[in-house]
Amino acid sequence: MKINKLVFFLAVFFFTMDYGPWTMDCSAADEAAAIKVEARVDKDKVSVGDRIRYEIIIEKEKNVEVESPLLWEELENVDIVDSGKDEGGYFGGKKIEYWYFLENYNTDSFVIPKASVKYRESSAKEWSEVKTDPIEIEVISLVDSWDSDIKDIKDPVNPRSNFFLIFLIILGLAAAGLLFFFYRRYFLKKEEEIAFREPAHVVALRKLNILKNKDLLRLGRVEEYYVELSGIVRYYIEERFNIRAPEMTTEEFLYNLKGRQALSVGQKRVLKDFLTATDKVKFARFYPADKDIQESFQIAYGFIEDTKESEKINISNPNKEKIKL
Repeated sequence: MKINKLVFFLAVFFFTMDYGPWTMDCSAADEAAAIKVEARVDKDKVSVGDRIRYEIIIEKEKNVEVESPLLWEELENVDIVDSGKDEGGYFGGKKIEYWYFLENYNTDSFVIPKASVKYRESSAKEWSEVKTDPIEIEVISLVDSWDSDIKDIKDPVNPRSNFFLIFLIILGLAAAGLLFFFYRRYFLKKEEEIAFREPAHVVALRKLNILKNKDLLRLGRVEEYYVELSGIVRYYIEERFNIRAPEMTTEEFLYNLKGRQALSVGQKRVLKDFLTATDKVKFARFYPADKDIQESFQIAYGFIEDTKESEKINISNPNKEKIKL
């Protein structure tokens, strides 16, 4: 009798499992657990030029088919320099890892957008889609870190007075001043006219013309071409706006330029894009297309034309007419 009751309860239990409300819950749970997608990076704080490892981890059941992830169409100033795929299995499922090495040329913090993964079960005809979460990347300014390293000035130290040494220094300076005066007064010939200094944009445009007529691009020396092109613009900025551009990195130069009113917002943006593009060729071994090379040359030429001095007075004779450039 007890055995019959046990059989009866087991029959009711399995009947309920097959046709009762638990069937919907299990199916939803299986569908939800059929695939899991996660995006991650090895570091979320970088500086300009740093390399980031970006990974998309997919965990799926064996009966689920997936396609390769669809990444963002474009992320400004971030390049994918290498990629790969690793696969592994576990009990009842499979793990796939897509990895990408990104090189950052942003000077401001940015966000890696969502990536999309399409999947479907073997019994399904339509594809479903799941997206990763976006990842925020903080760009640390090297200029700020240098500023934080500057220590406060120490208290002044009162040196012991040495009047005799001070007297000798003053006497020596006076003698040097007299010698310089007599040298200028009696030994140097007076120049009848003060030499006119050639405007900065004239020199820069002439150098651009010389660069254009060289055979660097035809010989495949693209990096050398970009070094000269960047140098022409940087030396023009130094002579035109009195900014020590050739000795600065791009980040230092852009930081120094923020508080200056010599350039408009649009001109600063054009200059930032130009310097970033040339740095990629010079330091990241990036090989630009022919149209990109021509565009960089036109940007340099247009920037010089747009920021040149419109007129200059001949300093040897201020009363003469202004020289139009």
